[in-house]
Amino acid sequence: MAAGPSLRFRPLRHGLAVLLGQDPTGALPPGASALPELPAAPAVGAPADLVEARPDVRAAMTRAESAGVRRSAALRGLLPTLALTGSAGWQATWIDDWNDQDTWTAGASLSVPLFNGGSTHAAIRAGSAARDAALLNLESTLRGAVQEVEAALVTEAAQQERRQAATRQRERAEAAWSVAHDGYGAGTVDYLQAQSALVTLLSARLTELSAHRDLLSARLQLHLALGGTWTRDLASRSSSAPSSSSANNAAGAR
Repeated sequence: MAAGPSLRFRPLRHGLAVLLGQDPTGALPPGASALPELPAAPAVGAPADLVEARPDVRAAMTRAESAGVRRSAALRGLLPTLALTGSAGWQATWIDDWNDQDTWTAGASLSVPLFNGGSTHAAIRAGSAARDAALLNLESTLRGAVQEVEAALVTEAAQQERRQAATRQRERAEAAWSVAHDGYGAGTVDYLQAQSALVTLLSARLTELSAHRDLLSARLQLHLALGGTWTRDLASRSSSAPSSSSANNAAGAR
């Protein structure tokens, strides 16, 4: 027995729920009987905005910063360290009578790293290499992100032109079908001509629908290349969520 439309679409709606950050086992997103209209284009902004918007660029920047910190820590291993020490106490003695007095000491010590087989210098060189590799990876990731945005913009512009051409073709097919339909009713157009005009119209509508679907897909690719707004949504959601301590205090007050 063939599965109904609702069963065939259920895996797709589960995947949509995951993309929306919802529980796929819960209430599924509502379906639609038609493709939505293309919304307003998102703000592209400057390439520097991708650092905050795209998680892969942010991760590459974090790795570069971490590599720089590790190299700085290795460099500090070559520097001498100065330590200040001090102590205070109370002392009591008895010879012929009790005698008590306060005692205190203060001093400083300077330690210089000794020869350790070159491990410190090797750690510095390894840290420098890791930092350079992380910086190159950050540059490559950022360039790739910018390239993806530019490619998505070009693809959407091409799909816009394709959809507009398909709309014009559908409008001409509708006009031809209207003339053929009226002529068939008046007896001036035969059945085959009317059917041919109808087939052309249906094919033009299908082409326009496919072009509109591809345009929506191109817009999704543009949002993906820009990083979307889900990271900012998560940040605002976490900032607006009550902390565990305040939640516990509220529970205790109740």
